[in-house]
Amino acid sequence: MYKYSSTAHKHMSVLKIKTLLIVVSFTLVTLLPQNIALAKSGCCSWHGGVSYCDTSAGRYVCNDGTYSPSCGCTYIAPKPVCVYPSLKNGKGNYTFSQNGCSQDVTFTWDKGTNDDFYSIGISKNAGADPGPLSDTNTQRFVFKDVKPGKWYINVKPGRSCGWGDIVYWEVDVPEATPQVTFKETLIDEEERNLEYSVKCATKAEISPEIGTIKVGDSFVKIKPTADITYTLTATNGTSTIKRAVYVKYPLIKETPVNNMVVESTQSSEKSTSSNKESSNNLVSLGLLAGVGGLIWYARKH
Repeated sequence: MYKYSSTAHKHMSVLKIKTLLIVVSFTLVTLLPQNIALAKSGCCSWHGGVSYCDTSAGRYVCNDGTYSPSCGCTYIAPKPVCVYPSLKNGKGNYTFSQNGCSQDVTFTWDKGTNDDFYSIGISKNAGADPGPLSDTNTQRFVFKDVKPGKWYINVKPGRSCGWGDIVYWEVDVPEATPQVTFKETLIDEEERNLEYSVKCATKAEISPEIGTIKVGDSFVKIKPTADITYTLTATNGTSTIKRAVYVKYPLIKETPVNNMVVESTQSSEKSTSSNKESSNNLVSLGLLAGVGGLIWYARKH
């Protein structure tokens, strides 16, 4: 029959305690951060014991505020301090160049301090972040095909260690000047077309008589009864452009055949008249010659 042994029980209890201590010690060493100061034999023994690990120096700090003369700990190099770039108080300038019915906006600005490159954008919101990437390393940028209205140009200066604060400029982009062509084309001797092209306008009309026309490319038919000047006026509320076309009242022309016949008849009549004059002159000369001959004969005899 099995008998309980108190000695064996004691040995088992000691073994369990030792195992538990090992597990706890391993857990503490594994989970605690390296910069947590643990009691070390001989570290700060004459300075009140260890307080913490100064990772910037790689030394233990004692409770009296001094570094341990003999014990080191984990060293973590400090991050370099970034002197961030700035465009504060910088000036900006812009110019416009019409591109169809929009504008190309060329923007330039003053160089700031410690600024090596820039992220730049145009937005309806002042101070909007233009993005995390560099767009240019010069102080000049062109925005293409910008619609009329109020916009904000947002610029963020950058350098290798980071970005500076965003600065912005307000820009009023003007309406594009209306583009107009206007001409007359002949249909027949009584009817004609007025062809036109109107772009970048909100309203267009032709005077006199015709009135409002549709913006775009089209034509209107006219039947003038006298010489007349038509004027096309196009506007977009800011700019107004006018173009004029002078239309001459068409005349019915004589056919080339009739002209040729008339000219031929006149030439024939002139030729006949010239022949008659030549014959008369010859007769006169003959009579004069005969009279002269009779006078000469009478004198000799």
